Amino acid sequence: MIAFPSHMTSGSRPKCSDADGLPVRPNPLATSSAARIFEYIEVFYNRIRKHSSLGFQPPNVFERAG
Repeated sequence: MIAFPSHMTSGSRPKCSDADGLPVRPNPLATSSAARIFEYIEVFYNRIRKHSSLGFQPPNVFERAG
């Protein structure tokens, strides 16, 4: 059996900074990254991926055929 020191098994965890009453500021890099990912998915990827509801064709091919 492995024996762990008591401080590792006591279940106590260090407090996070937001739990100490400090204000949590939004991360501008994360906000910018999320916007860029959304733009890629909506503008580029969804235009070329095959949609099952469109007969497994990309939207631009489906619109030209219909």
